[in-house]
Amino acid sequence: LLKRKWIIVGSAILAAFIAWYFTKDQPSEYRSIAQVSTGFTTNDVVSVNGENNFFEADTKFNNAIVTFTSPTVMSLLSYSVILHDLENPSQAFRNLSNEQKQSDVYKAVDINHAKEVFNGKLNSMSVLTSYKPEEKKLIEFLRLYGYDYGSLASSLNVYRLERTDYIQIDYRSENPELSAFVVNNV
Repeated sequence: LLKRKWIIVGSAILAAFIAWYFTKDQPSEYRSIAQVSTGFTTNDVVSVNGENNFFEADTKFNNAIVTFTSPTVMSLLSYSVILHDLENPSQAFRNLSNEQKQSDVYKAVDINHAKEVFNGKLNSMSVLTSYKPEEKKLIEFLRLYGYDYGSLASSLNVYRLERTDYIQIDYRSENPELSAFVVNNV
């Protein structure tokens, strides 16, 4: 080993350089995690015959995960995120490029009216529908910002931590504050 120490040290330095070279141009990605305690597996009832209904607990976990990732919850989340960006332009999670601001989608939306509609939908816990032309414009506006259902759902992971009572919510984005905001609001 002492005779070959330069080969070992050299290969470690070479591997580090190769890893740096291939990842230097990748954009930064930030991950936020939250854990939710469900109480599904804790049982305060003393069982006389030792029966545990694992199927029932598993069904409850699956139902909770489906609820977290449902289109309704994701839509309400997207309204919260877009409202944050529209109401706090200096602290926005995402800023549109000049090219995006010149697009027909951006020009077709009145920002003040959009804020009112998003607030109304958030307060009434209802979703935008694509069959109404005015709401379809707002759906396209969300897509322009990257806050539509597909964009949010592709970066969000909700799963049960094995053999625990916790559901973990995991979100990745280019902005650490956006990741934290999404996880906390889900």
